[in-house]
Amino acid sequence: MEIIYLTPKLHPLNGISQYASLLCSAMKKYAPEFVFRRVDDMEFEQCYRSLPKHSIIMAEMSVGEGKIFQALRRQKKQRPDLRRLITIHDPPRFAVEMTPLLEKMSAFTLTRALRRLFLDALDWTLERDMIQQCDIFVTLTPLGKQILEEKFKRFFPFVPQVFYVPHLLYLDPPECAPAPTSSVPTLGYFGYINPHKGLHILIEAAYRLKKENKPCPRLVIYGEPITRKGSLYLQRVQGLVQKYALTDSVQFRGYLDEPEIMAFLRSVNALAMPYSDLGFVSASGVLQWARSVGIPVLASKTQAFTSLLADGVEGRTIATHDIAGWAEAMHSIVVEHETWQRFRSGVIMQRADAEWKSVATRLSHILQIIQRS
Repeated sequence: MEIIYLTPKLHPLNGISQYASLLCSAMKKYAPEFVFRRVDDMEFEQCYRSLPKHSIIMAEMSVGEGKIFQALRRQKKQRPDLRRLITIHDPPRFAVEMTPLLEKMSAFTLTRALRRLFLDALDWTLERDMIQQCDIFVTLTPLGKQILEEKFKRFFPFVPQVFYVPHLLYLDPPECAPAPTSSVPTLGYFGYINPHKGLHILIEAAYRLKKENKPCPRLVIYGEPITRKGSLYLQRVQGLVQKYALTDSVQFRGYLDEPEIMAFLRSVNALAMPYSDLGFVSASGVLQWARSVGIPVLASKTQAFTSLLADGVEGRTIATHDIAGWAEAMHSIVVEHETWQRFRSGVIMQRADAEWKSVATRLSHILQIIQRS
């Protein structure tokens, strides 16, 4: 059966686009009865009018995918017979550029602030105009499912079905990488560099350990800023490294190409995710990379990580701005080898639901429900 799969344009720096490619591969391998015809928003606008009646649309939507929201909104007005399965990556928010006007408001700080105020209070008014009564939704976290259902109950005249399907692992089958044997353990970081990603917390924690004369893991940081704000933040973090004389133990290595990710992950003892809570509950591609290889993590106690991570089983979760807590956890990587080896076993236990076959089975079940409706 053909599924029209509406996703962002193929782009190596777009996480939703990468996720969609991964999902297509998993479904082709484990659920070949569903044939995914991938289209971007412009291709969708050109094809949906001519689709057979009751065709199935599957869409990926994150806060940055306003074009997809707008395309689905227009499609509802002209072809409401089409059945839809929509993955919301950042619940409870659908997108931040839900109309051309809101899209234009991204150009300036003041108008972005006004847009944020509108979305915080009234985004549901536009979402109601996009949603069809027979729509089915997917979230990538259990907490995201709960939050989205609560939003529907509060603001919508009907409550669409919401399913939880885990974010896919990046490898099939996943690896069980052994701990590196280097005399100095390594704490890794990779991903886009922005203030909410919390790199400065790792630097402050490393400096605290230095002042207390306690051993600290080597910090290896891969990532580049994608905004001016991110560039200024990276300069600030690099300035802290110079100020605290940490250049021997903190390495900035720039952009990490996807083919190089595996070698990097195999070289680290743990992966750090000191993120701030942005008010929506998103799955983490970086976390799923760690799980794909069997790497334990240090992560902030955000809503998302608290719901996704088993603290003390596959790593540690620490309050985002608790520098002493981060320092203690980083120190433990150096001195508590058995604990961190046990965390590797915990990662392997926790990741089974996100393996390709498991996710393909769940998604196939949901598509069969839509097919029968």
